[in-house]
Amino acid sequence: MPINLASLRTGKTIYDLFDSEKIAKTYIDSLSYPDLRHKIGIELEFLSPLSRGELVIQLMEQGINIRSGSRGDSDYSTWLIKSDGSVNMLQEDHIEISKQFNKIRKSLPRFYPHEISSPIIHNTSELKEIAKICKLLSKPYSDNSNFPIAFVNSTCGLHIHVDIMGDSLATKESIYNLFKTCEPELNCLIPPSRIINRYCKPVKGLALKTRNDLDKHFSVYQHPGTGTFEYRKFYATKSWWIIKCLILILDSIHNYAKRRIIPYNYQCSLYDIVDSTILQHFISSQKKVINTYKDSILSDIPKNIVSFATLEPQVWSSRIPLLAYT
Repeated sequence: MPINLASLRTGKTIYDLFDSEKIAKTYIDSLSYPDLRHKIGIELEFLSPLSRGELVIQLMEQGINIRSGSRGDSDYSTWLIKSDGSVNMLQEDHIEISKQFNKIRKSLPRFYPHEISSPIIHNTSELKEIAKICKLLSKPYSDNSNFPIAFVNSTCGLHIHVDIMGDSLATKESIYNLFKTCEPELNCLIPPSRIINRYCKPVKGLALKTRNDLDKHFSVYQHPGTGTFEYRKFYATKSWWIIKCLILILDSIHNYAKRRIIPYNYQCSLYDIVDSTILQHFISSQKKVINTYKDSILSDIPKNIVSFATLEPQVWSSRIPLLAYT
């Protein structure tokens, strides 16, 4: 899908582009997704002018079984929303968002750092609840403002848990080795801020430890409380399509690694592992986008920002401008 240089919209960001579902429009109706073969869970970090209690009420009105919780809560039978100390407003966020609230003669509200966690998701059909949540988080938070209920910046991440309960140590090592092989390619799908992030360091050169004490701040963590591998390197997004594709790619990595023994220095491509056409399209699309803009993402872009109020609610996120897909 071509990028039109004349369609530059300052204010668009690398996160905005990933939130855009225009990339998928041509494919969703004609191609099917693979079935989910492992139990999974997600954690999505974001900022919102709504408190936990207010978000719980709005999500429950959409039919989501959710409750407010705290760090360390281990009940995975419902959706859970809690505070997250690693998520924070950037100075640039304050500056640009303040401008928008000044235009509608409103003072800047308090922004709460949230993490929303899923219950255990057993099959593909249960992923639809993610779509409901993403849709709500993209809506305007008030009648007289286009500012969305949630927005994300570079401090926000998406964590995906994939079940390894009952897997042998050899199987876990096989999965881990395959992820380690694929990690450089996965890095081509995400903003550089996630690659160099201290909370999700790459596992290159590290073997899986036999105990459940692999440093949790690596890109994959053997989570002792959930019996999962927790994948921490992905960017936060309000696009259910993006989240779904990332879940199914990790599901494919687990499935591939369970069918064969993957040695420590195994060599392969993501395309060897992911045999779904729509997922292969997702991989190639994101590689092209990141490769095109990786230098701009790392540089300081001049801040000739168009009014955020002119942008659709679903494209609010961090501040780095990008060209838009057409």
